[in-house]
Amino acid sequence: MASITIRNMPADLLERLRQGARVARRSVNQHILCLLEQALTTVEPTANGNLHAKIEEQIRAWEALAGKWSADDSMEEEIEHIYAARTAGRKVEL
Repeated sequence: MASITIRNMPADLLERLRQGARVARRSVNQHILCLLEQALTTVEPTANGNLHAKIEEQIRAWEALAGKWSADDSMEEEIEHIYAARTAGRKVEL
């Protein structure tokens, strides 16, 4: 396996890594690998690898829809309908 060296790590970041490793009961190295794995799998690039372009495309689509909503009821009445249709959700036991 390959190894890397991280230089000029701020002391507060190193302390947070150490604390996180203690809480997770891992070595600092294992904790760093776990965090890197999570970070790299959480945001998956699009098929063409251009996530930024896809986000911009989605924003443009939302902007094109903005102001297009039409309804017979007033905005306040529409909001009331939305709230009335909401469910309480699942029961959570703490």
